[in-house]
Amino acid sequence: MFAHTYYRIFHKELMQCLETSGDKLQLNLPTTETSQLWKFVPTGPHFYIRSKSTKKQIEIKKKNSFILQEQNENDFQLWDIKNDKGSLALISSFEDKVPLMKSNLEKIQKKQKNQNKKNLIQSFWILIPQKIQTYRIINRRSGKAIEILETDGKYCIVQNTMNQSSDQKWSLKYTNTQWFFGIFNKKKQKSISIEGKIEKNSQNIFAKDYSESDSDLWTLRPYEFNSFLIISKLNGLCLTVSDNSTSSFAYLTLAKFDKSCDAQFWFLIKN
Repeated sequence: MFAHTYYRIFHKELMQCLETSGDKLQLNLPTTETSQLWKFVPTGPHFYIRSKSTKKQIEIKKKNSFILQEQNENDFQLWDIKNDKGSLALISSFEDKVPLMKSNLEKIQKKQKNQNKKNLIQSFWILIPQKIQTYRIINRRSGKAIEILETDGKYCIVQNTMNQSSDQKWSLKYTNTQWFFGIFNKKKQKSISIEGKIEKNSQNIFAKDYSESDSDLWTLRPYEFNSFLIISKLNGLCLTVSDNSTSSFAYLTLAKFDKSCDAQFWFLIKN
């Protein structure tokens, strides 16, 4: 079904991930500082990944696939498994990887002997969408995401990966500007826009705030290779603007997470 057993274990709140390949777990974190936040504890056929800062941990068992074991009801919501090789896949704690097909899902459900066991197994299924020509709007605090698919030059919401209620927190807006990104804070009703095509080794991009009174609260500076940081002078919240080598569009991602900031109110407007 899949030639590789390769996953990323992704911490939705801290925006960090661990890579797994076979029985091995590797840190895949953006900086050396954040790599110190995690501890890998092998215990026989079980694995524990523990956050050194919060002391939270998850357990991974190796049967037919890696399994996230719930350590704490709240912590469990912070983790996800994503398949990096396929188009659509389901990961189950009781079954091996299977393609996302209705017949397979019904077949597995029929194997269950009682309703309680059926509900338990369903709770362990995780949907991993991997679509081409798709963009994601991600709530950096809650990990909720909306996927938008480009169709005939228009963007449509095609899937809310966490739950249906969260799609009310997001919206898409369109402009006639060719290269336009808008980041809008719903809580404070403030926006910054980024216009201009991002080219390699170029700073042909600028940021501005829609509100003149807040125009001095933002600054743009080069960060790493063909990427930039937009920094809020008010609370230090940063956004990274980086070039995507596979398309002419750029992606915006939060480079700094701070619970005291209203990061969950940010979203990306793409056109």
